[in-house]
Amino acid sequence: MDDFANIGIIGNGCYSKGAVMVHLWVCCAKNNLSNLLEKIHQKREIHFAHDGNPLGYCTFYANDAERRIAYISLIAVLPEYQKLHIGTKLLKESFEIMRTYGMEHCMLEVRKNNRNAIRFYEKNYFVIIEEREESYLMRCEL
Repeated sequence: MDDFANIGIIGNGCYSKGAVMVHLWVCCAKNNLSNLLEKIHQKREIHFAHDGNPLGYCTFYANDAERRIAYISLIAVLPEYQKLHIGTKLLKESFEIMRTYGMEHCMLEVRKNNRNAIRFYEKNYFVIIEEREESYLMRCEL
């Protein structure tokens, strides 16, 4: 797998990788644009796996220095590349970066009906800490 699933970082500025651009535009449509842009600017990371073309990505924020909690906003791998440990590799690389920012925990939200994602997160040491109407809040120790 290491021969085709390279992990990279998309730095500050303009994003042109297909899935990432779609995600950012969806976020802009759902959230207040100025709040989203401020979050992106503050200790935001976008990591992607590729083989010359995007295979998956993980976006997170590591800007809660007071509570030392990072937040994953989205992790996604193309369906034909799932079950090849690309998501796990993206997650582990993201955890390493979170630690460099002084984070001690990572949190995310997942829909209750997304059983595959819940199993993936549980295999990667996340536990459910809060049940919401349509989702679970999950947390892991870094």
